[in-house]
Amino acid sequence: MTVQAPIGYHRAKESKRPVCGRRNGGNCDMTKQELKEILAEQFSCDESELSPATTLSELGADQEDLIELAWQLGEAIGVEVDEARLAEVETLEELWKLARELEEEE
Repeated sequence: MTVQAPIGYHRAKESKRPVCGRRNGGNCDMTKQELKEILAEQFSCDESELSPATTLSELGADQEDLIELAWQLGEAIGVEVDEARLAEVETLEELWKLARELEEEE
């Protein structure tokens, strides 16, 4: 019997970024640099290639990528990220604004 890995599992890399401490009462304001690190890791690109106007479609993001990105963002900011809300985002600037909004809503 073959067991299939969860969606996006094959791309998962062990991250050196700290997990948000908000769940334990800490503050976890993600920086734009941290967001770039997440994106560069997930999409195998250089952080210097990423600008606020870069679109997720330019990075080649598909539905599977959005699921993984929602999970990674959630880990970074300490709140659950709704994939439907993430799917509305087009540019990295919009992604940054969404992350900030989610942090504020918490």
